[in-house]
Amino acid sequence: MRPDRIFFCGVRLGESDSFDCYARPPMGLNEYFETSTAETEAAPDNFSRDVVAGIDPLNLEEAGWGVIVHEQDKELLDHLSPLLRLREEQMGRKVFTHIYRGETAEQFLNEHDAPLSEADPDQVPYYLLLVGDPTSIPFSFQADLGTGYAVGRICFRDISGYTCYAKNVVRHEEAALRKRELALFGVNNNDALTQLSIEHLMTPLEKRLQKHRGRTRADWQLATIQNEDATSNRLKNLVIDSSGPALLFTASHGVAAGETEREKRALMGGLICSDWQVGQAARPEDCFLGVDRSEDADMTGLINFHFACFTAGTQKPYFGKDAQGRPKQVHMKEPFISNLAQTVLGHPRGAPAVVGHLDEAFEYSFLWQSKVNHVSHFASTLSKLVEGVPIGHAMEHFSRRYFSLATMRIDWGSPKEEAVFKYRSLQDARCYMILGDPAVRVAK
Repeated sequence: MRPDRIFFCGVRLGESDSFDCYARPPMGLNEYFETSTAETEAAPDNFSRDVVAGIDPLNLEEAGWGVIVHEQDKELLDHLSPLLRLREEQMGRKVFTHIYRGETAEQFLNEHDAPLSEADPDQVPYYLLLVGDPTSIPFSFQADLGTGYAVGRICFRDISGYTCYAKNVVRHEEAALRKRELALFGVNNNDALTQLSIEHLMTPLEKRLQKHRGRTRADWQLATIQNEDATSNRLKNLVIDSSGPALLFTASHGVAAGETEREKRALMGGLICSDWQVGQAARPEDCFLGVDRSEDADMTGLINFHFACFTAGTQKPYFGKDAQGRPKQVHMKEPFISNLAQTVLGHPRGAPAVVGHLDEAFEYSFLWQSKVNHVSHFASTLSKLVEGVPIGHAMEHFSRRYFSLATMRIDWGSPKEEAVFKYRSLQDARCYMILGDPAVRVAK
């Protein structure tokens, strides 16, 4: 049965009445249909992220690695020198470096005589790390370049984050420090969206991964923590304990916003855990908001994958209405990287990579026509990560999903629920992003 209204992920702290707790209250299909644009992005010409024939994308020496930094931030490369030296040693040549000056992804590739659809390391390497704030290098550049290349980004509020990140990746690649375990963390807040994710994402995902595990890395363990066990304390311990899992997948609401810009920057993209139940006021202690630099934590080697709103960040402000019809700003005034990702990656003993969602996440990530489980892209990506595939190449399955959806014609004269479904599915699929070095892989 198809829903008669659209539910939006993302929970606001401190609210409990009716639908005020959500970033946007549920919206009828007619209302959403009227506010949605009939303009959709053109389908990409390429249908998989890959490299030219004869190049092994799992071999850094063949596939290549490079950095792109804004011309105003060139000094950041000095703080990344341990990571740059490591990649040069692995490739046996100098790191490809591009100084960004506001060009589009197409202009960038044309400048280097590089193909749009597949990486040719003789022109531009397959693995590309963007360095800097999305106000300098926009998210759109990352998303467009990511259709043919494995792209990640790092961005920190202060210089020390870049220094720590470079040292942490080197430390991670020198030794395996965490448990050979994939942990699935499924939150249930007793509301429609988290119950959907438990039933149609976490449960079928666990079954698929169990099947994959028997065919690939039998030495790895699969742990499932969900429903009432998926508390903020449990999640914090999974993240900060050096004996915790090497790979962590979470499904939850993301914290939507604070009242001030400062609060938004600190809170947005945090993870709402099962401590909060719908009908209560959500509190900071119900959430995992990030890791304090002074905290005794060791996340070296941990790759995090979060299905939740704003866990990558936000790309533009959104002005909507609350349940009483009052105007409110949901997003930040400027694009930004989530505080959760910045603190986990920029900690003195931080993680090497985070996959998050830009802006709002929808159940369309795992439901097809509101009733068929679509979790193969999640299962395939996580299985490849377990096998030691670099995260940039493992995310190819999400790119393929986006390409497939982009080829579907959205007929705005068709039944409204079908048009809205296709439109939201396409936008949702485009918004998964790697924060961190795309060449990072779990330790073998």
